[in-house]
Amino acid sequence: MCAAPGARSCSSRSRDRATHRLKRTYAAGRLTQEELEERTQRLLEARTRRDLAVVTEALPRRRSPRLFPFRLFRRLTRGLRRRRRR
Repeated sequence: MCAAPGARSCSSRSRDRATHRLKRTYAAGRLTQEELEERTQRLLEARTRRDLAVVTEALPRRRSPRLFPFRLFRRLTRGLRRRRRR
């Protein structure tokens, strides 16, 4: 794979994180053995961050985002609670 001009090359740390993510996903039962081997091979051949993103694009995120952040909810409703207490 040739790196496109201006593309940022991936570091070994980025590869390690992506490999760890693949292994976690496989351990959770979301990847088959064949998929793990294929993606790992593509990951080791990756030269840019975009190449890494292609390998890990369909993997689930580590944490699912909250629908509404609790701190923001608390901040928005703080004034309402004070008014009710009076």
